[in-house]
Amino acid sequence: MTAKKYVNAIVGKIQCGADKKQEIRKQLTAEVNAGLRKGESMDEIVRRMGPAKEIAAGYNENMDEQDKKRYRRHRIFAVIIPTVIIVASMAYYMIFQVPRRGDIENSKYFDKAEVENAVMEVVELLDAEDYEGLKAISVDEMGEVLNAETMDDAKEGISKDWGKRKQFGKVYTGELVKGGSHYAVGEMAVTYENISVTYTFSYNQDMELAGLYMK
Repeated sequence: MTAKKYVNAIVGKIQCGADKKQEIRKQLTAEVNAGLRKGESMDEIVRRMGPAKEIAAGYNENMDEQDKKRYRRHRIFAVIIPTVIIVASMAYYMIFQVPRRGDIENSKYFDKAEVENAVMEVVELLDAEDYEGLKAISVDEMGEVLNAETMDDAKEGISKDWGKRKQFGKVYTGELVKGGSHYAVGEMAVTYENISVTYTFSYNQDMELAGLYMK
């Protein structure tokens, strides 16, 4: 293991904002380089400092709540932003590459009714704040950010007071091929007492929730 890989392995597991991570990275790099200058091998340095997982756990245990909040906010946007890219790609794909009806009735991988039902289910789980239920139907990466705090932050970014759900809109579906993988995408506008929210969800071939976007 090189010094760079060792430091990256630690920093990658630390739950804080980018600025704090950069500060910790510099400290760890300086400590490892100091050991190398003294003639220690990387194996000796790792034995002395400890496994990456244990060091990161120590940092996380002592991290203040503000830094943890920045980390959680970063994690949810790390999931949402790629989804925005997928949705934009789907819009181009549906307009220029497939019939204008924009559904997936001819898909070899997805059933339109199943996708529509999946979209309704996710909205109902979000509204019920049933994050354990959401994690059960999501890919692992989504499970990491589907919790009350991160989702409350995301919702407040749209409106602080949504009110109760009043009406579901029509579900629009499409199929996207990205990097050789097939995804189903479902979009639906939902009316609440004080706001209308458009949800876009993407699903892998196992119909696990792979991405979400709200606007």
